[in-house]
Amino acid sequence: MKTRTKTTEEKQVRKVSINVCANDRQDIKCGGPSFLGFDFHIDADEAPAKLRKFLEKELTKRKLPAGSIQIDAPEWVESEAKCWSREEISTCIKGEADYLRGEANRSY
Repeated sequence: MKTRTKTTEEKQVRKVSINVCANDRQDIKCGGPSFLGFDFHIDADEAPAKLRKFLEKELTKRKLPAGSIQIDAPEWVESEAKCWSREEISTCIKGEADYLRGEANRSY
């Protein structure tokens, strides 16, 4: 029996993690994340300093606390992997803002 390996194209991306607020202990005990926020993959050519300013502005505009913003070094992923545009990131943050503001106000 012959084995066939699939060859895929790859591209470089950066992972962006934004921690907005702490999660509640009960949710963490059930396997939830320690912090609530966002994770995005962006094109590796995006300048990290400019992206950080954009993200801080978006969070401020939506009245969300920015616990931390981490932008990782570029990594190789399959070319089908989703890369988020600034417009998509903005829409996502806007869509989750009310929920995250409510969670942040609970002060876990």
